Amino acid sequence: PGAKQKGGGRGAEPEPELEPEPEAMELRNLLVLLVGIATQVTLACYITGADSGICDERIPSDTDYREALMPYCAKYIKYIPCVPRDQYLPPSRQFPEGRWGGHTIQAKDAWIKQTTEDLIKYRLKVEVNKTNEDKGVDEFGVKGKKTAKRFSENPDCKNAFRAYACWINFPRCDDQDNSLMMCRSACENFFLSCEAEQFMRCGPSEFMNEYVPEQATGPEQEFLRDFFPGQPFRDYEPGKCTPGIRGSAAVARPSLGLIIALAAAGALYAGFA
Repeated sequence: PGAKQKGGGRGAEPEPELEPEPEAMELRNLLVLLVGIATQVTLACYITGADSGICDERIPSDTDYREALMPYCAKYIKYIPCVPRDQYLPPSRQFPEGRWGGHTIQAKDAWIKQTTEDLIKYRLKVEVNKTNEDKGVDEFGVKGKKTAKRFSENPDCKNAFRAYACWINFPRCDDQDNSLMMCRSACENFFLSCEAEQFMRCGPSEFMNEYVPEQATGPEQEFLRDFFPGQPFRDYEPGKCTPGIRGSAAVARPSLGLIIALAAAGALYAGFA
């Protein structure tokens, strides 16, 4: 379901905004953490929605080569990934500096590192905010509540966050050089690691990755869900999804006993052009 647009034509009265519940606000903030680090995965080796990728068969077998090209993501990419294809165009009258000079594996890996680590730093600042602690409120100003310590007290959560960022940006290739969708277990692992079971979002695409149909809310009967980054998900089969290696997305907190989904928002990486 798509969200119904608010407002009308010129002169229409503005409609009151619906106030989200604190839990929904935390989900929204967790979603923001991964804005910009999801790559579109379709029926070819795609980068930023275009057929500009190539499947690099040397990466999983040559450790030195892999670590030289992607020092940040190398520890997570143990399969043949879809990576940027070198397609530099020389200078021209319209483009005196040339084009696609930054469309490289190294540039993408560096961008993933900067974006991911900046987001982790931002979340850590939120979690250790002394002002909120002194006031006895959480990050949303709710009295009597404490800000969830997703990263500051849980290194497993940070590691799962980094792994997912690399997997969605360097999707696995199949034998026909098609990039593969995400394994559901990789999505589940993030939230198992971050102890955030209330934010399950690894479900089917028909429910915007929730598990039940959305009910319209408010006087305008609006639908507020959007697709979860990294979707669509498929159940694990060796070599049939990303990362597709048994144990790569092993749950870090199996005692939770629940399937927990990754809260993240996706946008295509657009820093290569």
